[in-house]
Amino acid sequence: MAYQQLGQASQVVSEQLQQLLAHSNAIKSLEMNTHDVLLEQQQQQNYAYFVQSGVLVAAYLDEQGQQHYKEFYFQGELAFMYSAWITQQPANYSLEVLKPSRLLRVPLAELAQPRWHSLTMALLQQQVLFKESKEAFLLLQSPQQRYQFLLTHRPHWLAQLSLTQVAKYLGISAVSLSRIRARLGLN
Repeated sequence: MAYQQLGQASQVVSEQLQQLLAHSNAIKSLEMNTHDVLLEQQQQQNYAYFVQSGVLVAAYLDEQGQQHYKEFYFQGELAFMYSAWITQQPANYSLEVLKPSRLLRVPLAELAQPRWHSLTMALLQQQVLFKESKEAFLLLQSPQQRYQFLLTHRPHWLAQLSLTQVAKYLGISAVSLSRIRARLGLN
């Protein structure tokens, strides 16, 4: 299953990322507060952020002013917009702090150095596996099945996110999520 491969790719990325963090003088430590914006939607991206603690979110603000969540980033994860990095175009999403966070700011120019080629390839492999798994998660399962998956496989998400945030990620209303939780005996 793709999730097993994702776990293997994540381990490779984690090991190589630790090497980068230990050997780069360009990395800066940051303390960020809830609602701080690390990257504005449609801004050129220059940094990735390694989450030491806290929670980040990639979000999209539509023309009606509604915010949609693309992805969450938790402790031990590297947060940045892959397609903006690859294409050198402005990011389609903002990157924001959901919970107070300790971060390491990694210049993307550092990742472009030849000595980190194996890390960038591992990051891309991990991202492809993640995207494939997420597409199947969102397209092939009902909202209730998606929530049950989070209960089983991502309990740390549910422990750190509000129900409104989880509903936004699942693409349903908070009321719909409340109904699902009631059917599951969780309210």
